[in-house]
Amino acid sequence: MPKAARNLLRKTPAYHRRMSFTSSMLIGFFLGFAFGVGCALAVMYSIYLGGYRAAVRDSLLASHPPRFAEAVARLARGNRG
Repeated sequence: MPKAARNLLRKTPAYHRRMSFTSSMLIGFFLGFAFGVGCALAVMYSIYLGGYRAAVRDSLLASHPPRFAEAVARLARGNRG
């Protein structure tokens, strides 16, 4: 190790030198879990707000829109297009 690096290590306090495995694991777990679950919930909610809620509303109408009737017919044929 070069002399300049050794001097730098001597000048820095011990608690700034290294992060323990436990603390880095806890930070990684929190970031992965919090942001991962949060982003997944945000995506599912945006899907619900966009298309799913409109599809449910259209399925409950007395007279279905033409696009809904075409989609149901396509599903009845086996979704072959």
